[in-house]
Amino acid sequence: MITVQGIDHLVLRVRDLAASLHFYVDLLGCSVERRQDEIGLVQLRAGAQLIDLVTLDGRIGRAGGAGPGREGRNMDHLCLRVDTLDEPRLRRWLERQGVTVDSYGSRYGADGEGPSLYLFDPDGNELELKGPPWPQGLHEALDEAQGYDTYYPSGSLRLFNHLPMVLGALGRLGAPLQAYRLQLEHWRRLGVPASPLPDPLPTLEEALPRLLLSAEQDAFHAAIRLAYALQSGHAAEQRAALAAWLAKAPEAHEEAAPRTLDGALSLRDTLAQVRADDRLPLEARSGTLIVTRLQAAQALPGFNDYADRPRLSLDDLAEASLAIYLATHDFTALHLVTGTHALRVLIEAAQARELDLDLPRILRNFWRALLAAYIALRRPEPAWGLVHVGRADEADWQRALPGLFESLNDHRIKLADAAREEWRHRGWPGYALCLEPLGAAQ
Repeated sequence: MITVQGIDHLVLRVRDLAASLHFYVDLLGCSVERRQDEIGLVQLRAGAQLIDLVTLDGRIGRAGGAGPGREGRNMDHLCLRVDTLDEPRLRRWLERQGVTVDSYGSRYGADGEGPSLYLFDPDGNELELKGPPWPQGLHEALDEAQGYDTYYPSGSLRLFNHLPMVLGALGRLGAPLQAYRLQLEHWRRLGVPASPLPDPLPTLEEALPRLLLSAEQDAFHAAIRLAYALQSGHAAEQRAALAAWLAKAPEAHEEAAPRTLDGALSLRDTLAQVRADDRLPLEARSGTLIVTRLQAAQALPGFNDYADRPRLSLDDLAEASLAIYLATHDFTALHLVTGTHALRVLIEAAQARELDLDLPRILRNFWRALLAAYIALRRPEPAWGLVHVGRADEADWQRALPGLFESLNDHRIKLADAAREEWRHRGWPGYALCLEPLGAAQ
């Protein structure tokens, strides 16, 4: 009996060996494992498999007759599994190298459904680069989630539908199918039927630079949803998330004077001044929406004095957000952590597409929202010391997963996911403290 364990190697007949080596080695990252120049053979390592290149005039290549062409191709296509596939960034890089890049989509392969990009090698052979599969069950769950509107009623309020976001978080955390079902059944009791999406809808490339100027929209939820949608690879959810943000985003306008990131003080020192400013007291208002509390803080005398005061970077905003959350474990502060994560994801997505961003305004506007949240929280002492002290590793999140998968607290799940992604990106051990079931994360 025969038991197939996998493909061992593939042999390609090539016209120009140097051009093919440049493509497969320099661009795609294969390595030369073995050469037999006397027969015109170079063997390349491609993960666990080999790609053999044979020249048309070599002993092996001559046996195949004419070289590959439009009317006589070596094969239909070769699929290479890659560790990640950031399509916009990869497409632009390949095109700058002179590679012909074709269509992108979600396609099925040996590991399941996942992102896929077609391109052509120097001999016109079609290749498919196949990224990691989408999390099992995520796309099916997001299909079902498309049936619900952006908002749902809660008494006299209209609240943002968190279902697509928590599904995205569960997907990244590697949740089992029953965790998706738990959330879907919960939101089935809350949701209302979806309204039709606007048609036509601007593309992501057209809309994202303007949308990022209002990342605080709907208490950061619009940005968080779009960030999860982009990472999910689910086309319908990406359109729905884009439409949800566009429906509420303010129109872009020119500012009287361009803002910069070069304020007079560090963000830490600015928050210390805010703590000491007697013009900025705000009474605790339980049961009030985050958006309402932020608006009340922004209306206080003296608020605008701090709008341009600190020097800003995305790291500064992330550090302050985490320090404020660790000091309070408050619901509003939790959104600062998930919001700064979404902001990073979306800025990176825009940069990968080479979009023209007004980064100073984006960060200044986010700072204004963070400042308002800080005042709404009654200006606590940020827990700066907890951000960088201690240690964290993947095992911290692995231990928390069973409880997260059984939880109906979607904010707790999104916080744990965002904290892990930011810890992986920044290495700050304080993100592991977001796993503690305290306050808003109970």
